[in-house]
Amino acid sequence: MYFVPLSRDAYNSWTWTTKLTSDLTKKIKLQFSSFIKEITASSASGVGNPSYFRSLYGVAGIFGGTSQTESKIWYPEYYCLTDFSHQMYSVKLTHMLSQKSFYEGMIEYSIASWDTYPGKAIDSIQVIDGITNIYDTTSTGMDTTYLDTTYRWDYDRDTDIFPGADELWVHEAPFGYDWRLTRSINDYLMGVKTNSRDATVTSHLKMRFNYTNQATEYHQLKSGLEFEYYSFNMSYGAVNKALPTSNQRTEWDRYPYQLSAYIQDKIEAKGWIATVGLRAEYFNPNGEWYDVAPYDKSLYSKNYNPDNESSIVTVPVDGSLTFLPRLGISHPITTNSKLYFNYGHMRQKFLPDQLFGLRRSFGNAMSRIGNPYLPMEKTVMYELGYDQALFNDYLIHAAAYYKDKSDQANSVTYRSADNTVNYSRSENNFYQDIRGLELEVRKRAGNWLTGFVNYTYSVYTSGYFGVRQQYQNPSEQRKYEANVSIQEQYKPLPLPRVNFNVAFHTPRSFGPKFFRQNPIGGWHMAFSGYWKAGAYSTYGGVSGITNNVRWVDSYNVNFKAAKSTHFKKLSVTFICDIYNLFNFKFLSMNALGDQYFNASDATDYYESLQFPKHVYEELSETHLSGNDRKGDYRPLDVEYQAMGMVHRLDSVTDPATIYFVNDLDMWFQLNADGKPEEVNQSRVDELRKEKAYIDNPNIESFMFLNPRDIYFGIKISYNI
Repeated sequence: MYFVPLSRDAYNSWTWTTKLTSDLTKKIKLQFSSFIKEITASSASGVGNPSYFRSLYGVAGIFGGTSQTESKIWYPEYYCLTDFSHQMYSVKLTHMLSQKSFYEGMIEYSIASWDTYPGKAIDSIQVIDGITNIYDTTSTGMDTTYLDTTYRWDYDRDTDIFPGADELWVHEAPFGYDWRLTRSINDYLMGVKTNSRDATVTSHLKMRFNYTNQATEYHQLKSGLEFEYYSFNMSYGAVNKALPTSNQRTEWDRYPYQLSAYIQDKIEAKGWIATVGLRAEYFNPNGEWYDVAPYDKSLYSKNYNPDNESSIVTVPVDGSLTFLPRLGISHPITTNSKLYFNYGHMRQKFLPDQLFGLRRSFGNAMSRIGNPYLPMEKTVMYELGYDQALFNDYLIHAAAYYKDKSDQANSVTYRSADNTVNYSRSENNFYQDIRGLELEVRKRAGNWLTGFVNYTYSVYTSGYFGVRQQYQNPSEQRKYEANVSIQEQYKPLPLPRVNFNVAFHTPRSFGPKFFRQNPIGGWHMAFSGYWKAGAYSTYGGVSGITNNVRWVDSYNVNFKAAKSTHFKKLSVTFICDIYNLFNFKFLSMNALGDQYFNASDATDYYESLQFPKHVYEELSETHLSGNDRKGDYRPLDVEYQAMGMVHRLDSVTDPATIYFVNDLDMWFQLNADGKPEEVNQSRVDELRKEKAYIDNPNIESFMFLNPRDIYFGIKISYNI
């Protein structure tokens, strides 16, 4: 159930899975699998992008300082209806050739389709002399924008509900789709926003063959081939009849394919294990692409004419071949410890729109174009680890890792000298590297206690190669490149995290028996959760000063309990899940008010916080200091009390604010006579302890989005 009214009441999904296995012979096994998923929801995009609202956080994300908050809350049709369908079917054959070798063959086909559309059109109702006529004014195009406030009804004290002229127009707003600029009595939109359209269909065919052979006592050889064929029939965009200049559409069809092959040797000798492999991937966009200058007006400007598409020069796009080495070594040091090392190259496919996307705006001007020449995103990974077993039940794991991620896609904007060409193109100009340390203690087995505690310390660095703006005008380009901040590298910032899962069990036969059952035996209770250090953030808006404050740390604990009872072939399991067991509250910035009607809500909140003293010293600001972080809030049962700092007593001017006067080193507030009066230090201390000075975001109902949730369930199974 969505927590604000949307075009659908809730996100609904159903899934059907099937798996059939048949032993054709003693050595041949055939397996059929299918997966079908259907989703009905409200679209999460206003321009047709394939997306839908699923979680509470997703719905809340459309608020938080964005504009038109009232329309999003009170006009359910603001976002369109969306239906999503995904089907997958596969057949897998496994054949044991001998005790030392076997092969697997698999064919898999999947298809996904989107359908995004507006709901039922709004009806307008005309009442004349007690006779009601209903008109679908959206389809007829009648100019009835202000019918709900236009009255023409002959006054009759005995029969008229509304005195006026001889007729009255009304309609169903805010319910129903309306493409017009219809507004409510307080001016929020009740139309024109149901713009998303999507009829995209994609499919994927995969064929894979693997062969495994234990060649010798020390060598296990494995090799395989894989073929993947993609079909992208993309058709989505925005349709706005009242404001057509904001319309954008994406329409293109592409059929790329990929061939992959690998070979691997697993070497084992006296506990020492090494895996050496090489994977080759050949990707072919399977088509032609435009061969024009970056500022070509026939393709990129409003001069583009679809009827002249064949006259634009195109050339075949060559495929790319990549070799990806892999190496893994596990070396025993003692009977209870080992040292291991992993090294590998990996490639990640880009999103289809990054390769082939064509998005045009109103008037057929290009707004975004893909780039099929992009090399796939590359990751080179190194990992060095150590495992130590203790007391047979515990495992201590330590690992250091490094990931170098390059060739990541980002957009580069191209703008002609006369501004008739203005579009963005995907280019591989973004890089990132990740370094980290991982420590873990795990208890894998036990009658009473199992679980793990994991600590991860990671550092991220990222930046851009080249520039993200290309101007045809050389002077504009020089001016842009003179700004050194555009090439600023994201500096390493540590983000430690702890994850844990601790489970308590009681043996099945534990405790006294009642009617052949053990009420306190066979229980499983698990506590899982995390702690994550608060992210760095920037406050003050001063050039050159970044990451000077932090968000609050986040943490959570969940609880799961289960107890199974067996009656011969029948098994009944009672389940209890509690999310956010201790009901921890963390402020959601989605509670910030509408930036159009109340642009200062975010500023008021951040400026009311009292950050550490060094933050304001670096900014050369006069401000009360403390130990606040972004995300701190005033409890809802505490009354707001504004607090500030001034240098002189004559600057105490607002009777609603308590001031700290620097010159006197004392607190003052204007009394009923408008004169400064000293405020007792104990009262100030209590107000600061309660954080009464924090001006919370305006939308109080959105402040906390993770309440404690308790679920009970029963699982019944019968063994045939």
